[in-house]
Amino acid sequence: MSNNYSQTRTQRMRSALQAQMQYWKMYLSLKSRQMGISGRMRQATSIISAVTMVTLLMVGFVLFNLVVLSVSLVGALVSLFRPRQRPGHRTFTQQSPRVM
Repeated sequence: MSNNYSQTRTQRMRSALQAQMQYWKMYLSLKSRQMGISGRMRQATSIISAVTMVTLLMVGFVLFNLVVLSVSLVGALVSLFRPRQRPGHRTFTQQSPRVM
């Protein structure tokens, strides 16, 4: 009895879900037919604005990376061509003879 009851309950739930899905299919097809030119234009403008925003984001990312790369390259070139210190010049890591 319980098995038969659960089976009919499952069938009822399945048929209710199928009816709901059929309703939404019909509703969406009706709305897409009713949309007309104004709805399509609104949809096109939203798609264009989304594509524009993504493009601007990518361009900003590329420009930021180019600035960072150029700054690091200039720093490397400056450090390469900076004149070397003379060997007799003490750096801060060497101890002075007075401390010893």
